[in-house]
Amino acid sequence: MDGVLDDGVWTAAPLDLPEWLSYNPVSGQKIAQRTEVRVAYDPAALYVAFRCLDPEPDRVRATLSRRDQLFSDDWVGLSLDAVGNRQQSYDLFVNPLGVQADILNTATAGENLSPDWVWESAGRTTPEGYEVEIRVPWKNIRFASGMCSATCRGRSRSRSSRARRTPATRSGCFPPPSGTPRTIPRSG
Repeated sequence: MDGVLDDGVWTAAPLDLPEWLSYNPVSGQKIAQRTEVRVAYDPAALYVAFRCLDPEPDRVRATLSRRDQLFSDDWVGLSLDAVGNRQQSYDLFVNPLGVQADILNTATAGENLSPDWVWESAGRTTPEGYEVEIRVPWKNIRFASGMCSATCRGRSRSRSSRARRTPATRSGCFPPPSGTPRTIPRSG
């Protein structure tokens, strides 16, 4: 993993996601910045690639920092609902330099920043914005079944103080055009 989306697996078309909308501080505004998401898996891991396009790529903010200290930067993230009950998620975030943050989010306790799961990430700035690769080993996520739902958690652009997500974030899955959940089978 190097944060360069030139591997053969990333040549496929990005997921057909609905338009990203703001949720903080104003909910529902359309976002000019495009985000392309690609997902792949093998028996060992789940792989996710983000291409974050920005009309002002020279203003993308990325700092090398300690884990979980990236929320003043630009970042992208995803949620994994490994139990399938939409009550708990593993939330993974990465800034443009590959710095990680991970949160255990539960309906009863809220967000817990103390977990530090073992997963890989890499990122880089580009002339168009930035790119991020994520690799999550299946063995590091506790599954209740052989399926895992993944949701595009969001993207934050530090200079605008606006966070955004796909409208389907509320549903807990990447939505194909039909609006039904897309699950990623776990192999092995």
